[in-house]
Amino acid sequence: MSTLPILLTGIVITAVATWYVTIPLLSRDMRMPEDELAERKALLARYESLLRAILDLEADYQVGKVAPEDYALLSRQMKLSAAKALMEMKTSPSRGEPIRK
Repeated sequence: MSTLPILLTGIVITAVATWYVTIPLLSRDMRMPEDELAERKALLARYESLLRAILDLEADYQVGKVAPEDYALLSRQMKLSAAKALMEMKTSPSRGEPIRK
């Protein structure tokens, strides 16, 4: 009797068993809960909105629509708000730990 069919059968059984065991582990639902996802989307939208507002403020200042003292105050406030939103995005809402990439 040849050992090749026995060897091939063993390889196939091992491959099927490995697939059967690892597929549930790899396909586990690793998505973020809906409430956390909604919070992250809101923070991202807020952050992007603040960045656009900072750019608009800069453009208005450059063409003279905004006084220097108003520009300094508004720019500082917007940048601080954007930094806070960014820090909130980088912090896990459930544990308060930084998210690892």
